Amino acid sequence: MKKKNRQGFTLIDSLIGITIITMFSILYFGLQHQLHEQDKYDHIRLQQARYQYENQTSYSKQSKK
Repeated sequence: MKKKNRQGFTLIDSLIGITIITMFSILYFGLQHQLHEQDKYDHIRLQQARYQYENQTSYSKQSKK
């Protein structure tokens, strides 16, 4: 290969590598964000269910007295 062609190949190869790394980084951070949001949503839903359950059990205990 000529020296000029080798430099062009190296440049293209580097750009492809950077593109692949960038795409996987964006995918990783997007998934992390989505999982974090889902975790927050599940935590809120669990708190609401727990609050409703505790209210129902406290009403049933009061009605038995």
